[in-house]
Amino acid sequence: MNTLVTVVIPSYNHEKYVAAAVDSCLSQTYRDLEVIVVDDGSQDNSVDLLQTRYAGDPRVKIVTQQNNGAHAAINVGIHQASGEYIAILNSDDLFHGRRIEVLIQEAQQVHGIGALVFSDLEFINDEGHPAPEHERADEYRILQQRCQKTPLESLFFAGNVAMTSSNLFFSKALYDSVGEFAALRYTHDWDWVLRATVHCPPIWVRENLLSYRVHGSNTISESDIWCHIRENAFVHAKAIWTLTQRLTPTDNPSRAGRNAYAALLHNKSFLPLPTLYCLVQRMAGVSGAQLLDLATTSDTEWDLQRLAGELGLPTGLFLSLQHILGREHTITAQTVLIEERWTAMQRMEAMIRERDETIAAQAQMVEERWTAMQQMEKAIENRDQRIAELQERLDETRRELSGLKEIP
Repeated sequence: MNTLVTVVIPSYNHEKYVAAAVDSCLSQTYRDLEVIVVDDGSQDNSVDLLQTRYAGDPRVKIVTQQNNGAHAAINVGIHQASGEYIAILNSDDLFHGRRIEVLIQEAQQVHGIGALVFSDLEFINDEGHPAPEHERADEYRILQQRCQKTPLESLFFAGNVAMTSSNLFFSKALYDSVGEFAALRYTHDWDWVLRATVHCPPIWVRENLLSYRVHGSNTISESDIWCHIRENAFVHAKAIWTLTQRLTPTDNPSRAGRNAYAALLHNKSFLPLPTLYCLVQRMAGVSGAQLLDLATTSDTEWDLQRLAGELGLPTGLFLSLQHILGREHTITAQTVLIEERWTAMQRMEAMIRERDETIAAQAQMVEERWTAMQQMEKAIENRDQRIAELQERLDETRRELSGLKEIP
């Protein structure tokens, strides 16, 4: 008999998708598995659908609880698991047919405390069709490229390259060492893998073995910016703190620290100032549990949020390094544009000056011609006057001659 694998499916109001998720588990090429669906207080007909559809299948177990969040549903499912290995599948995602077979082969090559394995994935839309052009698919491809040269032990400092808790496959022994998924709404999976990689490096299988569905109800689509800030800052600070506490001189801490720092600089979700705030709080004696409480209390303003308001600091200052760099690039581009416009204005001013000089020269020429014309008119007037005088003298001479002829 092969090693038993437990697939834990946290589900909330996914009546439309959950059966397809379960079916993708039951159709695996790897047959020794159990599926535990933990319904997190759904308000739709998810539970009735599951109980009817899988009533006669001993591989499927359905657990119900009040709405406590995805992290709690995952923990409940794992605590009831009989498998030596755990796979998580969110109720709107799909396993590819060979997924468990491939991942358990990789996991069983690892000796020691256990293994953490994840794969590449593809994006699908609400109807299950490929969505390679989705914005998040583009972000995923960029993250993959950035992570290719990142050391495995620092991989998740660069970002959540697993993308989703559906992409996590690990030994029950590793879970027992790492601990439960924390009560984080957006980042419980990322927090857990960062904690797990302290115990063992992850295994990245470069094959699409998961379909990740993107639709309007994904929690990542929610837009409460300070909730995202506080959770990401907590996760980064906790990972950095844990790394510094566990490193020994034989671990080459300088290299490990440098690798983690380099990975953070590539992380588009890295929040320098909020992360620093959490680290300072931790160094000042605030416990990890207290920081977690600060990160997850959403009904009041976060202390850093209040501090920012008191100091009149813009929210943008507390956003990710990627956002700050983006603003820097925008400012640089605007500066270049301003300089180009200034240069164009200077060229235009030079053209205007040249035109004004030409107009002035032409005006001078016109003035000179006008003066010449006036002088010419005066000369003509003088000439006409001289001609008139000569004509008058000529007429007088003629009269005199005529008088001489009349004398006998």
